[in-house]
Amino acid sequence: MNPTYSIIIPHYKTVATLNRCLESIPLCPEAEAIVVDDASGIPHESMPMHDNPYVHYIYLDTNSGPGVARNRGVEAAKGKWIIFIDADDYFLYGAFFLLDRYKDSDFDLVLFGAEFRDNETQAKEWRNLLYHRYFGQHSW
Repeated sequence: MNPTYSIIIPHYKTVATLNRCLESIPLCPEAEAIVVDDASGIPHESMPMHDNPYVHYIYLDTNSGPGVARNRGVEAAKGKWIIFIDADDYFLYGAFFLLDRYKDSDFDLVLFGAEFRDNETQAKEWRNLLYHRYFGQHSW
């Protein structure tokens, strides 16, 4: 059975934040995480959750940037839905409850707002207001 979600994560020398990102994903048969290492040179056994069956690693030989890494992840994806997230981002609690509301839809694209937080303090930042205004969402 194929997963519902393929979460594509381009990665370059960001082990600490990648670990936080992976920990925010409900790693189960419905959600595969595809981490595309952009030639960072970090050994496989040093990567977070390297032995989790729902986390797949792809290693690029040449550093080519996040766009190429995302494309390689899409090529390997098996899920009905492709989700892009960067290695220094993470899902907030409840995100997959929201995603599940759309998993059986016939939509080609579903867009969600973002919430920006300071990487160290986790304090909310206001940058997301521009995005929410663009999409007509109000979360504050």
